[in-house]
Amino acid sequence: MYQSQFRAAYHTNKAGQHFYAASSTWGRLWYGTTYPEVYRNSDWAIIELEEPLGETQGYVGINPTDLSKKLPMYNKFQLIGYSEDGYSQTAGKDPQCSLEDAYQGVYFHNCDCAAGASGGALLDGSYNVVGINTAHIMPSNTQLLRSTEYNPTYPNIAVPAYQFMPTYAHILMQIDTV
Repeated sequence: MYQSQFRAAYHTNKAGQHFYAASSTWGRLWYGTTYPEVYRNSDWAIIELEEPLGETQGYVGINPTDLSKKLPMYNKFQLIGYSEDGYSQTAGKDPQCSLEDAYQGVYFHNCDCAAGASGGALLDGSYNVVGINTAHIMPSNTQLLRSTEYNPTYPNIAVPAYQFMPTYAHILMQIDTV
């Protein structure tokens, strides 16, 4: 695994100096698959930060409920994440996203994102993670979905929290026993 910094709350002061309210390097890593093209519903990773950021930036919960039977759900979600379309220094937010459909264990959503937004948290109205953004499908790559229908209004894929919740629960049990 390569070293990387996770940075939160990018600011520029009056003197033009740039700083972050908090940052941390990655610690341990857990992941679902190294073949996301084949196992789309296992395309997730959980990282442990060396320095916890929740005390300065706040915490989010996890909602592992399978929402697929309740879809579509309009304007009830938000995506927090990094993306090449303007949020390279700190996470951006799309405050009104919709989940349109579920297929083969993934959700389709319309949150604003571009390359680099993979791994962004899809949050419900109570700031609980309901999924992790993993892909943006372009019309020329619809065969990757292994689906017969492609809806350009909902081109993005998120792995539902219920897919990685068993691993997360196992991690928490390991931490609690240390």
